[in-house]
Amino acid sequence: MDRENFLKLLKAKTEEKIPDEVAFENGFQLFYQYLISLFNRKEDEVALFILDDREILKFLYPTFLRKSGAIPKNYRKSFVWKLINQKKGFIDNEFDKAEHLKFFESVREKRYVRPEERKKERPPVAIQKIIGVPLMKGEKVFGAVEVSKKGETPEEAGDDFTQEDLKKLEDITRDVTDILFSIYKRFILNK
Repeated sequence: MDRENFLKLLKAKTEEKIPDEVAFENGFQLFYQYLISLFNRKEDEVALFILDDREILKFLYPTFLRKSGAIPKNYRKSFVWKLINQKKGFIDNEFDKAEHLKFFESVREKRYVRPEERKKERPPVAIQKIIGVPLMKGEKVFGAVEVSKKGETPEEAGDDFTQEDLKKLEDITRDVTDILFSIYKRFILNK
């Protein structure tokens, strides 16, 4: 889907006369799916984070990480908090060497798998390269977006992210900010 049609669909999905919770899920899920397509990544290589009304940073997508915990604000080695605190995007093509919360990389999506199929499943794979930007309305940060490349080695993960990739992420994030902040405000801040 091209950007123009995506933005029209996002606006329509979030302005329908539906409960705020549904508009919130619709909007952020559509944005998440669009990023997966835009960057040609797997579902576990794109993450959306949201700051709740107590300023606790939580996973929104992928959904299987929602119950895995929150990322503490005082954890200085967190890539996502770096985005939020410095209010700008970053590229790290040596993320595998950086100290970070590796716990979340080991969380698997819980789904039923037959015992004979369990042995064939690939174990969780490390993030090798990552780009990210904060979600901001003016100076108000309300979340963050990360796009990563996973693999056993940096070479297996693929090409490095470029400044062009970061600009593409910044541009689409800027394009959706008003819509996403509107539904964030209605659902998170007005609870």
